[in-house]
Amino acid sequence: MKNSQKPFNTILNIKSILIAGLIFILAIILIGISEQWKTSSPILIGIIIPNIAAVMATSGVFTIVYEIYLRKAQTKYVLEAIDINESIVKTGLSYISTNYLDYDYASEIKNSNRITIFALYAQTWFNRYDAELKQFLKGNKCELILCLPNFNNKFLEPLSSHFGYKIKDFKKKITETIIKCITPCFNDQIGKKTNISIYLHNSKPSYSMYGFDNSILIGTYYGDKVRKKAPMFRFDEQDSGLFQEFDEDINSIIKKSDHIFDRNKKINLLSKYLSPFISKEEKLLIEGKIY
Repeated sequence: MKNSQKPFNTILNIKSILIAGLIFILAIILIGISEQWKTSSPILIGIIIPNIAAVMATSGVFTIVYEIYLRKAQTKYVLEAIDINESIVKTGLSYISTNYLDYDYASEIKNSNRITIFALYAQTWFNRYDAELKQFLKGNKCELILCLPNFNNKFLEPLSSHFGYKIKDFKKKITETIIKCITPCFNDQIGKKTNISIYLHNSKPSYSMYGFDNSILIGTYYGDKVRKKAPMFRFDEQDSGLFQEFDEDINSIIKKSDHIFDRNKKINLLSKYLSPFISKEEKLLIEGKIY
């Protein structure tokens, strides 16, 4: 197909140049005639024909320059742009941010029925969107899934060191996030059929993920210890793309994780896992009645 198309394009290019050249020559002839006979008809031959000839000459010159110098470069640019755009579309990428905290999570929480969070501890995120999450959990048939590193995860110590925390402080942050997440189940601030599930995994966290129904947001980490803005990518669900890849990855991790809390399934192993890191008041809370 490519071999038959190329000669056709070459012939078309030559024809365009020849036609443009003829138009340019005809324009020069018309200008010559106008100069020679303008006194016989000052308006038609002296003004109108020279103006038409000037437009023809300009068009001819532009066409020649375009065909010889510009067309190939423009065509290449358009094809490359289309190819790049198709690659982006195929991944399902719909948004990129240079700072994951700048994203409008509040709207996502408000408009979602299912939220999945896979993070290192997500304490900052839960504190920032506390009001929105409380309102979300009061809805009926909503679901919040939280997956955090297990306390015996072998990657937890190097991760805590990387982010400048002592290991006990890192575990405390994980604990505080879990307590904040499940508290509505114990103070009757949750919808009748809404569910909260907590998982603790032993996998290596390579990214953070915030899932909202049919879209996911992937946050990245830098290798350096210096704290700075990190890019975040949003992928929407489609027939093929990175949404499925990340979704399958998270589901695989969850299947191998410790399921320590599930409101609807009446699973409550919070005290077993969190006792070393919680106060007496918090212990009483998580051992209380689940509404």
